[in-house]
Amino acid sequence: MVRYLTFCDKNPNQLESSFKTLIAWFIECSEGKHQFSREAYIEQLKKHQLYPSDEEVIMNLGHRLFKQNAVPRYLLLRSFYSNEDTLKYDQSEIFTLEHILPKSKKASDGLTYQLGNLTLLDKNENKFLSSKPFDKRLPILQKNMFKFDQSYFKKFAPNAPWDEQSIEARTLVITKAILERWSF
Repeated sequence: MVRYLTFCDKNPNQLESSFKTLIAWFIECSEGKHQFSREAYIEQLKKHQLYPSDEEVIMNLGHRLFKQNAVPRYLLLRSFYSNEDTLKYDQSEIFTLEHILPKSKKASDGLTYQLGNLTLLDKNENKFLSSKPFDKRLPILQKNMFKFDQSYFKKFAPNAPWDEQSIEARTLVITKAILERWSF
């Protein structure tokens, strides 16, 4: 359902009829009319269009704008950090969601709110960054408490730009990591 509702923003109205059919299939499996297996279950999800393809997820997440913090915060936690870290940090106030290209830079929403432009930072570091340019943000991003961001931003030269291409490239990297987490 995360793939269906969160990643692909599909209409929930279809779910009731699809679930009824899926439940009927489960009942038939328990009665011995069908052989239940992981593969058969996945086929049922796909047949009722409840399991969007990886390509559909990549396309949707690549164009989705996250204007609320809860969903991208959850996606980043679940995609890059262990389950233990996710539980530890999920309700924590020690870090916040940061826009790498600041909202105050008057960039288009298409850049500012893309998944690749979002990261998790220690609350104090986030305050320090304010609306500083990328070259001033980069050292903080390279020392981020989360190893994914540390390694990702270490490849940037001190004077590297943070632009549309950078955001799109990072969106793709994050999307692929998300697919690894939410895949059969």
